[in-house]
Amino acid sequence: MRTAEMNTLTAIVNKTRLDRLRNQDVREKCNIIDVETFIITRKREWNAHVDRTDDTRLIEAAKNLRPGGKKINGQTPQEME
Repeated sequence: MRTAEMNTLTAIVNKTRLDRLRNQDVREKCNIIDVETFIITRKREWNAHVDRTDDTRLIEAAKNLRPGGKKINGQTPQEME
């Protein structure tokens, strides 16, 4: 994910990898934060939002849902259905 981010940002600032700029320097020129930091922050904000909702909302039921059934070796719970 970071590689794709840096490829895009270096193209925005019109630089190449041969210019040997640090990732942090490129982010500062574009005035953005690291993509992984952004994702973690948004996940925390979303979870706080869901926690504030009442129990009658569908999203609250989906948050607490756990898949049932027996897990077959090598399959994720989503593949069981």
